[in-house]
Amino acid sequence: MQKEELDNIIKALEDRNSNSEPGLGFYYLGNDRDETYAKGNRAGLELFAVELLKASSRIDQMESGEIETLFVNVNKDWIENHIPLCYIEPVVNFERVEVDEHTTDWKDTVLKYGCFAIILLALFAFIIGMGTIIGWFK
Repeated sequence: MQKEELDNIIKALEDRNSNSEPGLGFYYLGNDRDETYAKGNRAGLELFAVELLKASSRIDQMESGEIETLFVNVNKDWIENHIPLCYIEPVVNFERVEVDEHTTDWKDTVLKYGCFAIILLALFAFIIGMGTIIGWFK
């Protein structure tokens, strides 16, 4: 796609959403990858796409060495960003990065049951202590 075509699309999307109230949020519920999601209206999604298109229009500057990093402006008042996205690292040949899934090993199991045992021990000691104190007053 030519830069002029890209600029026309960016301008059209910005004009289309100039009078709307955009909203977009990136959230995560926990630590797993399947617990992340985005929530937004049409204007928010389109204006976020504009930010990505603006970054893609600067790829030529990146390849020529004028700039080193493509920053994405997510510090807009209509973006609620709980998942940090600061920049885009452009590459010529994209290779997927394998992400290791966390598997439960014996240390996780010992930690879980160990904490539970300590809590039970503390509760047992508290009950014995309270019984002893009440026994003093009889």
